[in-house]
This record gives sequence, C-alpha cells and structure tokens, in this order.
Amino acid sequence: MLTLASAILLSYAAARFPVLPLDLKAYEELKEQTSPLFDSLMTWVSAIGELAIATTLTAIAMAILAVRRHWLEAIFMLLTTSSVLLTFVLKEAIRRARPFPLNQNATGFIQSINEYSYPSGHVLFFVVFFGFFAYLAWIHFA
Repeated sequence: MLTLASAILLSYAAARFPVLPLDLKAYEELKEQTSPLFDSLMTWVSAIGELAIATTLTAIAMAILAVRRHWLEAIFMLLTTSSVLLTFVLKEAIRRARPFPLNQNATGFIQSINEYSYPSGHVLFFVVFFGFFAYLAWIHFA
C-alpha cells in the first residue's frame, strides 16, 4: 500500500512540476560521473530495455519456464510485456516533458526521443520483468 501511495505521489509531482529537486540532484551526480566506462555501462544497461532485447529476454524466460512445464509462470512472464502499454498510458496521462534539453543530457548520450519522460519505459520494464523473474527464482529455488 505504501508503494502504491508513493507511486501516486511521485506521479502527481512529476505531472505538476517540470523539474523536481531530485531531478537536479541526479543530473549533477551524473555530470560528475561522466567517463567513457560509465557512459558505456549506461548505454549497455539502457540497451537491455530496448524493444528487441526486452522481447528476446521475455521469450527466453518463457521458453525456460515452458521447458520446465511451468505453464502459468510462462504466461505471466508474457504478461510482463504489458508494461509497455502501462508506460504509454501513464506517459499520456502525466505528459511530463523531459526536464533537460538534449544538449544538456547528463550522460552526454544524445537521445532521439521526443516523447514524454515519465515514467521511464526502461525502468518500468526492468521493475516488472526482473521483479517477476526474482519472484519466480525465490519461490522455485529458495
């Protein structure tokens, strides 16, 4: 219940204010951390959330679950892809512009994304997919 309340509060704040104090803090921290290694790491982490890789990860996880005859889990793993729809709905409902111009991007990585910034599709996919994956690992191997 606390998590849901926090998500609603953060979503309200993101919709209401173009830049939050946390945005500025994160931006400054990322600017201090810039290095070729850090940039490569962030590019690699971001790539995991791209549609082709996310789809491949989901298909592999579903195949492993199906081979193990965990049919219900395989179906629920497929349903983690619904995070894409949830991201679209929330972005349209909140309509938060990106807080910084592309030429001021903290990582120096130029993005060609012209859509709303909140919630992050990558982060939502990571939470839903890897959260469910961790749950399955816990109930089947703990």
